[in-house]
Amino acid sequence: MPSQILVESGTIVTFKTSGGTAVLTLTSLNASAGRASASADLGATRAGRYRVRVKTRFGAAPTAGTPVRVYLATSADNTTFDGGADMPAGDGAMSDAEILSQLEFVGSMPVNNVTTAQEWSREIEIGTRYARVVVFNGTNQALSSTAGDHEVSLEPIITEAQ
Repeated sequence: MPSQILVESGTIVTFKTSGGTAVLTLTSLNASAGRASASADLGATRAGRYRVRVKTRFGAAPTAGTPVRVYLATSADNTTFDGGADMPAGDGAMSDAEILSQLEFVGSMPVNNVTTAQEWSREIEIGTRYARVVVFNGTNQALSSTAGDHEVSLEPIITEAQ
């Protein structure tokens, strides 16, 4: 019989312009615009719970409290994702903001009135093997034009009984 339940972190999945698990180009994402990532394979055997972490920066200070919203589009087969045919084929602009209601809402990051890096995180459950991140800039300013300023990561949270 287990005497302890421990939590450990798995291999982090990253979504960024280059060098990540999957491509997500958030550079210069305009106000009131969205962007979807390419898909990431979370593995046939995977954690059920993840910490979603968002790091971003703005080119000009946005109005405090306005949101950057984060969503997930998931798939069991890496072909049919939430949002269907209206989702871009890979890393791409969201042409229809109405599609967001068909995605899993991760959370809303209320931003500060600064141009320095801002970070936010939330724990969620993901039940499928493949995932795409969608970021919608609901602020009044564009994100910075520097690729290294932007990253979304999924950190597996693994519960282990010992």
